[in-house]
Amino acid sequence: MLGNLLGYLPGIGVAVVTALLTTVILEYLAKPRLEARKARLIRDRQQIDEVIFGFQRVGLALGSVAPADNLPEGNVMREIHQRQVVALGPLIEQLSVSIARLPVSYAHKHGEHIAMTSKFLGFAWSRPEIAAQGEYVPDSWIRQIADDMPKFDTYFVVHVDFHDSQEPLIKRLFWKWFTAKQYRADAVATMEAHYGGAPKSRDD
Repeated sequence: MLGNLLGYLPGIGVAVVTALLTTVILEYLAKPRLEARKARLIRDRQQIDEVIFGFQRVGLALGSVAPADNLPEGNVMREIHQRQVVALGPLIEQLSVSIARLPVSYAHKHGEHIAMTSKFLGFAWSRPEIAAQGEYVPDSWIRQIADDMPKFDTYFVVHVDFHDSQEPLIKRLFWKWFTAKQYRADAVATMEAHYGGAPKSRDD
């Protein structure tokens, strides 16, 4: 019996050594890389979410601007209108900063839309700057920005929804050929109509 036990020892030793090596490899080589990748994925998603939240903040602020076109100069509501327009400036700037902080991989993949969004936000930011100089910003300008903003916001929202959703794989794989294609066309048409045309893409 003792002989049989001694015969098992080499096999047990190999198993123990294998287990130890596996533990060392996982703890000191694989685990740090997995933890770093997990942290990076969480950070990337947080940055994309920040862009979406930024659009929501600007959209709510645009919707709260008091109409004042038919009010005389010096009217209290007209002054409130101007202050509300000026207050849009920091919100739009923060949204632009959030877009600049998007993950490199995301920015590379969606660079065309990011470029269009940045150009649109540049035009939107000019309205608060005009108001800050004391010039009245008409209601129509505010409505135009508010109406056009979803053409750029929706792309980010839908991409993230498809990326993280439990939609059928075939639908997630081909969303860019169907849904995203329409969003791109809407954004390009909006740029052409109101903002001097879409920026040139890398493929142009």
